[in-house]
Amino acid sequence: MEEEPNDEFADANSISAPGYVTGEVSNTDTLDYFLMSNEEGRKYQATFTIIENTGDLQIRMRIYDGSQRLIQS
Repeated sequence: MEEEPNDEFADANSISAPGYVTGEVSNTDTLDYFLMSNEEGRKYQATFTIIENTGDLQIRMRIYDGSQRLIQS
């Protein structure tokens, strides 16, 4: 389960692969950060499942390196 606050790099929730995270999105909670170590050359897949959408929900995933530089959007 996702733990708040995790809306900044410094508060990122640690996750591992394979694995999953569950959580809730609200209008006041616009960003969530997660930290995962990876193996060079290995491919990873992320899937987002929306159970109930009661608003104008937009999902975006951005991947940053260990220096917090954007590497994929």
